Amino acid sequence: MIRTLRVLTLTDLFPRTTDVVNGSFVLRECLALKQAGLDIRVISPIPYSPSFLWGNEKWRSLGMSSPAHLWDGICACYPRYGRPPGAFYRKFEPFAMFPNLCRSYLLWSREKRFDVIHAHGLLPGGMAAILLSKTFHVPSVCHARGSDVNVYPYESRANFALTRYVIENCDVAVATSKALAEKMSSMSRVKRQIRVLYKSVDTKLFSPAKDKAVLRKQLDIPPDAFVAIFVGGLTRDKGIMELIEAWKEVSKKRPEALLVTIGSGPLHNDLVHVGQSVDVCGTKPNTQVALWMKASDVLVLPSHNEGLPNVVLEAMACGLPVVATSVGGIPEAVVHGETGFLVAAGACPELASRILSLAQNPDLRRSMGTAARRRVETVFRWENYVSGAMEVYRSAIERHKLRTRQRAPAEK
Repeated sequence: MIRTLRVLTLTDLFPRTTDVVNGSFVLRECLALKQAGLDIRVISPIPYSPSFLWGNEKWRSLGMSSPAHLWDGICACYPRYGRPPGAFYRKFEPFAMFPNLCRSYLLWSREKRFDVIHAHGLLPGGMAAILLSKTFHVPSVCHARGSDVNVYPYESRANFALTRYVIENCDVAVATSKALAEKMSSMSRVKRQIRVLYKSVDTKLFSPAKDKAVLRKQLDIPPDAFVAIFVGGLTRDKGIMELIEAWKEVSKKRPEALLVTIGSGPLHNDLVHVGQSVDVCGTKPNTQVALWMKASDVLVLPSHNEGLPNVVLEAMACGLPVVATSVGGIPEAVVHGETGFLVAAGACPELASRILSLAQNPDLRRSMGTAARRRVETVFRWENYVSGAMEVYRSAIERHKLRTRQRAPAEK
């Protein structure tokens, strides 16, 4: 490139001073692009949270978040917008946040014009990005991550219509997996290419344990236990009820087995009630997640739907085999019988059987873990993400220019 590309990242999936875990994968992607020489700025709009909502931990966190922060050299601002609690209001979010997005955009564009807007999430971020794109004549890239295609469009007809509008009208549409791209194509009324941009993982932070025994002593894990780990929201969509049923079967046959869960959610107490074979650890930052993964033997993820989960790639980078459901982009990461096992969503007996087969075969765990690490280093490298993102940005800029030229004669 002749000059440095200036990219505006627009997303509600980004760390805040009160929640450093939220959207940490988007921050890592931004840092990789910054290291490659791009000028990255982030606008992460958050709902206005009056103090009477602070009895809820989520809304208290939103209300106490700083309006701006510098993350390892990347400037992020957090403009507020009105948005009552509840999924019903999701369809109004892009329009509610738009005025303050414009103010933030104009403030930063005084320094230098942005070359492209990269929205993570189709709703609300993608729709808001298209509004900014049309207002300020800047190319837009709308990047689907998972729930914005698998869940949000089916909450209401309006959500579906807005999601389809984003797919059809952004300059370049991007998905985190081929499965997600196919679903986006099926939603669109017009034929268009959906780019696939795989996530990447920090293979230095997430790497095989040098001494698992030392880690287990540090984390107070029995040295001889078979340890399965789950990382994610403790919700029905993540398959927690199926995991509970499967784990009861596993612990009957392997009493020394331990299930570690990292994350929070409404099914927290259901896991606690399973008994001593489950260690419910709550939410932890990435550095701690990496330690717990390194101390474990297998990752279990029985989700009902997914894009391409970060935790799968992180566990594979740690040299763990993965037992997961064959949904979304998971089969694009986990090779059945080589880097782990894939099971049908909701299949509790099969889930328990696959976990037990790994519990009973340390050699299989090692060989699958080694293959998993190798696959991450080959397919999900940061270099692949950066070069792919650069190509996406160039395509968005060219397509925006072409569309502008095509509109010009009609406007005359």
